Amino acid sequence: MTSRTRHQRRVSSDAAPAVIAAEVDAGRRLVLVDGLSAAGKSTIAAAVAARLEGPVTIVRGDDFIRPGTTRWDQKRFADDLLAPLSAGFDAEYRPWPWDAEVPGDVVRVRAGGVLILEGVAVSDLDPGALDVGVPLVVWVDADDAERARRSRERAPERFDCWRDDWLPVESEWARRVRPWDRADIVVAT
Repeated sequence: MTSRTRHQRRVSSDAAPAVIAAEVDAGRRLVLVDGLSAAGKSTIAAAVAARLEGPVTIVRGDDFIRPGTTRWDQKRFADDLLAPLSAGFDAEYRPWPWDAEVPGDVVRVRAGGVLILEGVAVSDLDPGALDVGVPLVVWVDADDAERARRSRERAPERFDCWRDDWLPVESEWARRVRPWDRADIVVAT
């Protein structure tokens, strides 16, 4: 992953929360934390949120994956969250984990705050004509061996599914799209 955009910054995981928070303080209200599974996206998102004041909501792209699919539902995310938030209204959504038959309880998101969306391929987001400003795109990078270690440690009973089903899909997407090239900030974990 040596290709970089003109203004891209590469930072350590220790420095990332302060660097990302400074961008939010400068007016970026939508932060897209992308990376392959087990790269450290959730950890970075939580560390950034802990540094910020005011309403901050972390939304998991995984909450927008329906059973039998491998991609998050951008349209539902835009309809349920971005459209009302960009119009200045509170929003709500029902998380739908990839392994659930029905969605979970309603989650409410306050307007006027910072929205951090974390998950695989979230930088593919096309907000269309919605007034969400220019998103801050963060790519979280970890080598394959470290991601495999984290995945096995996190959920040993699902490791085979990760290795055999999810990993090939997201690896192919990453090779094709090269999402790190569009990132404003690359975080090495």
